[in-house]
Amino acid sequence: MMFQVVNRTPFLHALIPGVDGDDVAQLTLLLKGTFRIPARGGAATWADEQVAIRHADETTAPEPTASVRHESDVCPAKPGTDVVLLGHAHAGAHPRPAVDVSLEVGPLRKVVRVTGDRAWTRAGAAWIASRPVPFQRLPLVYERAFGGADTSDPDPARRAADERNPAGTGFVLAGARDRLQGLPRHDRRLSEHGPASGRTGAVRVL
Repeated sequence: MMFQVVNRTPFLHALIPGVDGDDVAQLTLLLKGTFRIPARGGAATWADEQVAIRHADETTAPEPTASVRHESDVCPAKPGTDVVLLGHAHAGAHPRPAVDVSLEVGPLRKVVRVTGDRAWTRAGAAWIASRPVPFQRLPLVYERAFGGADTSDPDPARRAADERNPAGTGFVLAGARDRLQGLPRHDRRLSEHGPASGRTGAVRVL
């Protein structure tokens, strides 16, 4: 059976074949539209250039644990709306050690604190974090949030990773605190806005 889609919109479309949980063939019609949102409010308008349909995830780096910059558009169904933020934190006219970045869409509002580079260092029997290095501009990516993996033990059974954010850094097992020296120090709460592996955008907020 052949299908023909008559698309009278300026948007892009694709037919995605697949099977459901009962191995019954199904066909999903995907329609993707790109809009321009005025900086000072007002109604959104169709963009002159429509962004192409992505058939695979686009990551921030080639490593397997790299976070996803753009998700694939191909899926059997999307019951809700994703709000994904791609961008940088800007300190303004002068470098600052930390800034809050917020995103607001309708009733949704999320805030994350972006901190300049800092690291753990030993002070006698204790571990302390260095002061944040003031910054002008930093990317909003999961690689700069708490997470990652501790693979320091030669026994694979004694290795572990932060499943919420395997792309991050700073994760150390309780019995391997000597590895803290020089590791980035991140606020754990900043990685709790969503996972960073699989099919996740740069900073998912919904």
